[in-house]
Amino acid sequence: MSGIKTTTGSVIALAGAGLVAGCFLPNPAFDVGFAETTGVATGATGSGGAATTEAPPTSGPTTATGEATGEATTGGPGTGVDVSSGTGEPTTGAPADCWDLPIDAWTIETIVLTGEAVGSPSLSPDGLGLVYRAQNGGDGLGIFRAQRASLAEPFPAQGQPYFFELGLIGLDYPEVRGDESELFFTQGDPSGDIYVSHRTNNTWGVATIAGGVKLFGPASESHPNVTEDGRFLLFQRDDGPAVGALAATWNFYQAEREPRLPLFPDVAPLQVTPSGGAFVHPVCPALSPDGLHLFFGASDTPAAELVELNDGRVGVWYARRDQVTDAAWQDIVRSDVLRQVGGATCPTSVTADGCQLTTTRFTLATEGEYTMQLARRG
Repeated sequence: MSGIKTTTGSVIALAGAGLVAGCFLPNPAFDVGFAETTGVATGATGSGGAATTEAPPTSGPTTATGEATGEATTGGPGTGVDVSSGTGEPTTGAPADCWDLPIDAWTIETIVLTGEAVGSPSLSPDGLGLVYRAQNGGDGLGIFRAQRASLAEPFPAQGQPYFFELGLIGLDYPEVRGDESELFFTQGDPSGDIYVSHRTNNTWGVATIAGGVKLFGPASESHPNVTEDGRFLLFQRDDGPAVGALAATWNFYQAEREPRLPLFPDVAPLQVTPSGGAFVHPVCPALSPDGLHLFFGASDTPAAELVELNDGRVGVWYARRDQVTDAAWQDIVRSDVLRQVGGATCPTSVTADGCQLTTTRFTLATEGEYTMQLARRG
């Protein structure tokens, strides 16, 4: 599917130049006719992605220069790294993260990455790594990884190949578990599912669906978010009711497993769609690595025509919960900074400390620009 179905059942083409409004689709714009133009055969298999020599991210907090302290943090006030000052100096009593900072305390910069069909940026928990989907030469879509030395630096424009497998038509929305042992992404044309690849001896294995038919039903799933311990997987499914110009909307679901298991049990997932706020059709979930904080896209009001959603009403919202097993979200609030008149904005990932967030900005039903951005606070 290369567009959003309207209430009349017709399909409206989305943002041009080879990129689309990624948050509102299970797959990028390459899904219709992609096999014809690239020669990639559906169902073909290949080896795992390119082996890398990068060390797994550290579990401790990082300084402003990106050096790991190796010390555990509780995520709350206490002795730790002063992220608000940017000095990286040890402090006593300074906050060890940015979760208590205002929702609009962000400064925003553009993420510049070279390549065709670049999109869906996803930060590592420590913020030093960034995976994203892009055209892998003439072979189809693959996943690339950019690495920076410190949190103050921009990511290099040229990332390195991270994962590629022949036959994956519509690969999108990559999410790497914190220790880089698992890679989740959306795969499918025209209906998407959540896939996972496991890393053994520094090489990615052949990807497979991350669960069975009870977990991933007949509707399209996308935007996987795995907690750092690998226990929980949150994703969206387009099984919500029609709203305005949209023939279907989205619900968020969460699956649970024992971390030692390679896949999630084939049971119905827990619905965790945010509710109670002044918004309609939540979309694009971006979950914190601890599973307690959620950024998501949503519209302030419905739209009779899809193009109306470009007026800035689709922006980023924040919610939190006390336990990762909670289905309900609290303290839901909208960001006025993370939205754009002339387009829609969706979050894609957030660091463990809540200090850095990636978003995409795009236009719906018109030819427009697809922009990846990095928001910083603290």
